[in-house]
Amino acid sequence: VVKIPATRQGLQAGAHLIAQGVPVTWTAVYALEQAHFAAQLGAAYAAPYLGRLNDSGVDGLARIAQMQALVAQAPAARARTRLLVASVRSRDAYLALLQLGVGAITIPPHLFAELTDHPATLEAERGFLADAAAC
Repeated sequence: VVKIPATRQGLQAGAHLIAQGVPVTWTAVYALEQAHFAAQLGAAYAAPYLGRLNDSGVDGLARIAQMQALVAQAPAARARTRLLVASVRSRDAYLALLQLGVGAITIPPHLFAELTDHPATLEAERGFLADAAAC
């Protein structure tokens, strides 16, 4: 999937690629209009940055909820555009995105550990390993 900034020139280049059958992700999506254009043009993904939206003074989750609604309304004849949300900085933000129906999320490595290393799971793993060592 080719990653292109959601600028005027980027939208034009991406539309040309999509017409040739190349899947495109428009990235650095901050405005509703950018997400709308991405969906109307048949992008594989539109990639807003949650943390950077928040840093700019925007309610990032609210903006991404609006974007999610927009891409869900794209014409069925087009490829279904999905949001690919980046700059996710916390477990709470990750879970909130899931509640919005966002299914493609990029996270930093430290957050992956926080999302997967549940104490009860780690305890069960220790038990499994102890049982295996006893065999």
